[in-house]
Amino acid sequence: MAVNLQKVVGGQRINLRKEQPGLKKLRAEISWDENRFDTGGKHDLDIFAVALQSNGKCREDRDFIVAFGYDDNGNNLAIHPSGAIVHSGDEMSGSKDGADEVISVDFTRVPAHITEMHFIASTNDGVRFGDVRNAKVVLVNDETNEPMYEYDLEENYSTETAILLFKLYLKDGDWRFGAEGKGYNKGVEAFIVEYGLQVG
Repeated sequence: MAVNLQKVVGGQRINLRKEQPGLKKLRAEISWDENRFDTGGKHDLDIFAVALQSNGKCREDRDFIVAFGYDDNGNNLAIHPSGAIVHSGDEMSGSKDGADEVISVDFTRVPAHITEMHFIASTNDGVRFGDVRNAKVVLVNDETNEPMYEYDLEENYSTETAILLFKLYLKDGDWRFGAEGKGYNKGVEAFIVEYGLQVG
């Protein structure tokens, strides 16, 4: 089967039910290569998912899905309580072949109160996305392994430290994809507060 990979840019809106009939599960793969400059350093990128209610806020701390860690009750912070969103873990340097970090979404398990999911890419150590080679996100049908959409981070966001990459949102009963492409110069803690949670 030929792969029909669509490049996406900020502002695009796609009805997944119409363009990807039968889609139940997808995964967002972020990949990058090591430091663009020959400084001997390596860059750590992270991708986060945020599950939101209709008011644009999280209902609980575990609606903010990160690469690793456990809460005080021993819950894995990389897995949403519903099982609908799962983070694969953190790759520190971009030295792996293929996808470096993956977040999977199972639409059949999304709770009714969650109407939107935001996906954020963030750098660490004060580096910009322009300092990273070949950074991109690919959305894949998790059942067929067919790539659907691709974001090139390096090309469009060379001065940013964090990017609201895209969102998945319900409209008229259909899950839709929105390519946001909003760049920020702030850390993960600022996003946590913005989504109605407390840091610490």
